[in-house]
Amino acid sequence: MEYDFRVVKCDDGVYRWLYDLDFRKNPSVLYTVIFAVTLCYLLPLVILAVIFAIDGMFLQAMQDILPIYLLCGLALIVITACCYVGIGIYYKWTFSFMYEMDEEGIMFRRIGSDAEKTEAIGNLGMLTGMITGNIGLIGSGMNMSLNQGSYSRFSKVYTVKAFPERDLIKVNSFFLFNQVYVNPDDYGFVLEYIETRTGKTG
Repeated sequence: MEYDFRVVKCDDGVYRWLYDLDFRKNPSVLYTVIFAVTLCYLLPLVILAVIFAIDGMFLQAMQDILPIYLLCGLALIVITACCYVGIGIYYKWTFSFMYEMDEEGIMFRRIGSDAEKTEAIGNLGMLTGMITGNIGLIGSGMNMSLNQGSYSRFSKVYTVKAFPERDLIKVNSFFLFNQVYVNPDDYGFVLEYIETRTGKTG
């Protein structure tokens, strides 16, 4: 079966389509990066603030920590921007996905050279983690290297959120936050299909 960018129902009853995400035009990747980096940046500050507040040293501690923390934040912004541009250039600013959807759920897979590049980055992450003794980096590298796709079972989905301006449908279940991209011509059909089978409205 030769796949198309349009949603096609194949002989096995499964709907399939391709989507090229150009993240120079679609800001979804940027939003995800900003959210993740902001969370990682603010969470330690909140934890420290709570600890110092319990000890009655909140104001003094914040006066000591905030200048350094703000400098770290500026450095983090620069590093994140460089990494974002570097990854964009490496992937030629495009992520390619293939989606498969049936009555039970929806699966996406990275396709073509994307998958090979992701595996290479994952392997590098594992190697760096082993050299530095960073268990978390080893784990994330393994996950990136081995997990080239993700499956959302409709019966386990607890929220569906629609962002038609970004061709995006977020399908969220416990510890699994899938992003389904579909071209505008088929967006309404896919959204209705997911909503009907999950019982959730975007």
